[in-house]
Amino acid sequence: EYVMLAGVNDAEAQARLDPPETRAGAHRELEGRQFLSALWLEVRELPVGQRRALLLNLRDDQGRDRLALLTLTGLATRGELAHLLDLPEKELAALWGDLPLDDRTIARRFALTPRQVINLRKSARARLARRLRTQRSPSAPSEG
Repeated sequence: EYVMLAGVNDAEAQARLDPPETRAGAHRELEGRQFLSALWLEVRELPVGQRRALLLNLRDDQGRDRLALLTLTGLATRGELAHLLDLPEKELAALWGDLPLDDRTIARRFALTPRQVINLRKSARARLARRLRTQRSPSAPSEG
């Protein structure tokens, strides 16, 4: 009798720990990580000016820095980010607390105009959208 109750309790406990919505959430998280990895691979292929304009200004919808997420998720180290931005690691470390940088600051640092920074970031986003759309549905029929 005790074994049977323990078995039922174990099964009930497992069902509570791993309900279908948790499995679905885990699947979404895995898809999210795969998308992030694919996105990061594409970001690495951008020209350096586009990478700088995009990454040094990377922010969430509330204006908070999101470049640190790359290091927190293990997608990139600060050293790798410095290399991709063509900055000495010490220089990136000095900027780290000020991220995200505004367009004028990025422009001054790299001898550009703010409009050039905006255009570089816009080009980067367009290229990433194109490349990721192609990756996600390479055999999808074209619309139109």
